[in-house]
Amino acid sequence: MNNKILGIILLLLLGIYGATQMFSGKTESSYKSEIVELDPSTVTLMKIYNKADNMEEVLLKKEGENWTISKGGLTVAAREDAVTSMLSMLELIKAKRIASKSKDKWKDFEVEEGAGNRLMVYAGDKLLTDLYVGRFQFNQQAQQMQGMQQAPSGTSYLRLGGADNVYALDGFLSMSLGQGFNSFRNKSLVKLDKAQISGFSVNSEKGNYSCSKVGNIWQTEDGAKLDSAKVANYVNALATVNGGDFIDDVNKAELTSLPTQSVTIQTNEKPNPVVLNCYFKEGEPKPYIIHSSENDAYFLSDDNGIPTRIFKAVDELKE
Repeated sequence: MNNKILGIILLLLLGIYGATQMFSGKTESSYKSEIVELDPSTVTLMKIYNKADNMEEVLLKKEGENWTISKGGLTVAAREDAVTSMLSMLELIKAKRIASKSKDKWKDFEVEEGAGNRLMVYAGDKLLTDLYVGRFQFNQQAQQMQGMQQAPSGTSYLRLGGADNVYALDGFLSMSLGQGFNSFRNKSLVKLDKAQISGFSVNSEKGNYSCSKVGNIWQTEDGAKLDSAKVANYVNALATVNGGDFIDDVNKAELTSLPTQSVTIQTNEKPNPVVLNCYFKEGEPKPYIIHSSENDAYFLSDDNGIPTRIFKAVDELKE
C-alpha cells in the first residue's frame, strides 16, 4: 500500500471522527477550569470585603515573613495557618462548570457588587486576581457507604472582576472567605505541651494555692499529695486554652480596679511562666475579661466558659 492510499484513508478517518463529534453534540469545553492562576509565594496583600465585616475593608498584609490583618484602626498579627489555607484554596481553584453567562443571574448567585464576598489579591502593586465569591450550596447527603459516613461537600460560586461568567467550583471558599476579620486572628490563650507543665498556682475565689510535680507525684506547697488522675485532667485543660469573643475596646486602666483571678503555669520549656488573668466586670452579659501573657488580645466569657475550666479549688484535685 503506497503513501497516497494511506493518506486518503487517514483523511477519511478524520472526516468520520469529525462528523461523529458534530452529530453527537460533543464539543470542546468553552472555558479553562484553571480560572485563577497565581503563585502563592508572590502574594503580599489581600483585600477582603464581606458581610461579616459589613463590607468594611480588611487587609491581610505580608510584613517580612509574617502576616498582619487590619480593619479600621486595628492591626494585629494574623494566624499563619489561616493565611496559608486561604492561599492554598486560591491556588487550587478549578471550575467544574459555568453556572451562568448572564449578568441577569449575578443576583441569584450573590456575585454582584456588594452582595457576597470580594477578594483582591496583589503582588506588590500588581493586582493578580479580583474575585467575587458568592453563594454557598451545601451538598451533604447523609448516607452510609461501606459502613462509613460520606464526607460533606459543597459548591461555591465565583465571578472574576470585569467578567460576566459565573463559575461553580467544589469546596468551601465562600464559607472560608465569609467568616470575617476575627477568623484570621489568633485565639490561642495558652498552647503548651502538657507533659512539660511542672507546676501551677491558682489565685481565685475558690482559694489560693500552688502545686508542683516532684518526680511523678503532684503535691501542694505544704506537701499534700494530689490525685494523679484529677491533676492530669486539670493540666490537660490548662495546656490548651482558646478564647472566644474578642474585645478590642478594653480600658486597661480600668482592669486594675476590677476583681481579678489568675492562674500561673510553670513549664520545663519556657523560662517565664504563662499567666492567665480573669477580670470580672459586674452587670455584663459576659462579665469576664480574659487575658494571657501569651497573647495581646482580650476575650469575653460567661460563667460557663473559660473560668469554669481554669479555676479549680485545691480540694477538687485531692484524692
